[in-house]
Amino acid sequence: KHPASLEQCTLASDDREVLDLLTKGHMDHVVNRAIELGLDRVKAVKLASLNPARRFRLDHEIGCIAPGRRADILLCTSLSPLRVEEVYADGKLVAKSGELAARIPEFKHPSYALNTIKAKLPDPELIAVKAGIDRGACKARVIEVKEGEAYTRMLVKVLEVKAGLVQPSIEEDVLLATVVERHRASGSFSVGFVSGFRLERGAIASSIGHDSHNLTSVGADSASIHTALKAVAEMQGGLAVAEGSRVLARLQLKLAGLMSTDPPSKVADGLRRVLEAARQLGCEMDNPFMPLSFLPLPVIPEARLTDKGLVDARGLRIVPVVVEELPS
Repeated sequence: KHPASLEQCTLASDDREVLDLLTKGHMDHVVNRAIELGLDRVKAVKLASLNPARRFRLDHEIGCIAPGRRADILLCTSLSPLRVEEVYADGKLVAKSGELAARIPEFKHPSYALNTIKAKLPDPELIAVKAGIDRGACKARVIEVKEGEAYTRMLVKVLEVKAGLVQPSIEEDVLLATVVERHRASGSFSVGFVSGFRLERGAIASSIGHDSHNLTSVGADSASIHTALKAVAEMQGGLAVAEGSRVLARLQLKLAGLMSTDPPSKVADGLRRVLEAARQLGCEMDNPFMPLSFLPLPVIPEARLTDKGLVDARGLRIVPVVVEELPS
């Protein structure tokens, strides 16, 4: 309806994990989704090529096929849907029929980039929310997450108190959550509650936690959380699923604790294993590690958990987990 309004628009993918890349694609998938939603196919391609080049003032080098520009070219068998057959970079064939056609020399990563997890993990008994009463109940703040949404809600739920500790509730899908600082072994950590993962037992943990990328874990009990966190720390970053003292599955991401140095197919196999392990613990999400990675991001409303505490992102302030104690 308003074609001029698209001149300042671009398409982007944001987070894409390896299974998405291998089964759906990257920017080609984004372009195809735009076409499926009714955008003209030529305009969709433009939003992923020329418009971004103009946005970053690089259109004198890239963004279109023209004299003086780099010969970065896609040969497609179809534009609707977009099907890329060959990829050329600087005039050289680098990919054909979805397979790499260029020889890329192996890169030697510096040792400091492979040893970035410096975490002092809390003992299992410290992964808990303390109450000011020995038993009874309390009103507690709970972070509600939903798969496919970065936005979270701050809920208040009544939870049981036993031996001075606020208890998670599997029946109400209220799990323990913790974030542990991992860059300086400061020992800084916090504990809260989260809803939406629907784990019936065990825990999941990750070293991907935007944007500070500390260690983050969600679980039904503190022992499982500690086991999952320990597994992530021991392999210098990655994803882990644990139950009690057993690690059920793990995926190493040793490059800065964020990426793997293995081939994509091997990483995909590892990711499938950790996702299946999470499903065996009752999780119904397609990929619970994606919402887990956004749990510590305090700039997105409403509620987040950092190593400094529970954050009300609407007012950018740390708030207590326990709202009100209800002695028995």
